[in-house]
Amino acid sequence: MRILACPRVRIFKSGYAENSRDEYAAHHLDSDIDFLRTVHLHWSSRKGQAK
Repeated sequence: MRILACPRVRIFKSGYAENSRDEYAAHHLDSDIDFLRTVHLHWSSRKGQAK
């Protein structure tokens, strides 16, 4: 599976960093997909303004 991310993306997870899209895909993508299949997600949007 090809993920929609910049090839040079840096992904931080559980205190560690994956330094590329391919590194993340090799180490975590499959388990993250399996996890997301088991949870209920509710997407929301929030906006704010700082003065």
